[in-house]
Amino acid sequence: MTKERAAIFFRVWLPVLLWMGVIFSLSSVPGEHIPKVPVPYVDKVGHLFEYGILGALLIRALLRSKPGMSPLKLSVLAVTVAFLYGISDEWHQVFVPGRSSEWAEVLLDGLFSMLGIGVFLEGRRHAGGRRAP
Repeated sequence: MTKERAAIFFRVWLPVLLWMGVIFSLSSVPGEHIPKVPVPYVDKVGHLFEYGILGALLIRALLRSKPGMSPLKLSVLAVTVAFLYGISDEWHQVFVPGRSSEWAEVLLDGLFSMLGIGVFLEGRRHAGGRRAP
């Protein structure tokens, strides 16, 4: 691996992998250890943050890794990766005591990743086209 490729990996892909690890860790918490919060749909808010951030990190990494590709194509790729990770996350929860798997959450994860991608791209556009960190 060249120095430049290693630098790209550590700057843009390592945060993606670390964030995926955070999501995996949160999904590994047994159901009885999750505090009961009397707020409707609070778990969906958690998915919004998890997958919104994942989508933003993925599009950031893809834009830096493939600068010649269309942002639209890269966005589709980022959503696809986030969606597939959401499927694996829900499958993982089947094996965690007190947790369940919901296909509706997979769809929400995909939508939330799209939101994160959109927010990232819009922020990048408002920054005058400068590369966002």
